[in-house]
Amino acid sequence: MDDYATSLDPERIEMLRELDDGDGELMATLAREYERDSERQLTSMRQALTDADAHSLERAAHTLKGASANLGATHLAELCARLQELGHAEELDGAAALVAAAVTELGRVRTELHALLVGA
Repeated sequence: MDDYATSLDPERIEMLRELDDGDGELMATLAREYERDSERQLTSMRQALTDADAHSLERAAHTLKGASANLGATHLAELCARLQELGHAEELDGAAALVAAAVTELGRVRTELHALLVGA
């Protein structure tokens, strides 16, 4: 079970599993929706950096932060919170490195989600 401890909060995963009625459908649905939405938000963040659009960066980071926190992807939520703060402050210096870190962390989250679903 500790396979996902580094990127996914085990307590949050356990809570989601308890809501699942044991059939794995809720977790599978959440994982699919999260994967689609997280990719959209990262695309928006990259575009915001290209366009130097701090407001769009803030909005996309906020959305991904909430979804990540709900799923238990705590570190990714923290990265997004920092991106949201930069966007809010209209300060894009350092944002590219944080987006790159978010991309890497999202890869870990996805890997752990897939392992979790296969093992469910």
